[in-house]
Amino acid sequence: MEGGFEEIVTELLKKFSLFLTQPYMGHIGYSAKENVNNIKIVHLHWGLQLIFDESQKEGNNEIWIDVYPLTRFLAKHTQAAVKVEGTKEWVRTAEIVDPAVEEYEAGQSCQ
Repeated sequence: MEGGFEEIVTELLKKFSLFLTQPYMGHIGYSAKENVNNIKIVHLHWGLQLIFDESQKEGNNEIWIDVYPLTRFLAKHTQAAVKVEGTKEWVRTAEIVDPAVEEYEAGQSCQ
């Protein structure tokens, strides 16, 4: 794939989409005994699916992402937010700083 970073990302995004399932509360789980859910505490259920073609939504070729590592990562990287008075909006209390982005942008300005 040729082109700049933005073109490459755009082309990749055209080829697949992410589908976030509708989250719901439940208490299903796994058990060695049939028809027993083995979980007594209600908890959040959600999922993330990669879709390269519409036929993958309800078929045998579904690709699901394990969201537990993603959840643990996000839990370790939280940031405080404050409500914007008079709106329904929330904003970060500090800007995100990503050294890789700064390095990339510095390289772009030299070209």
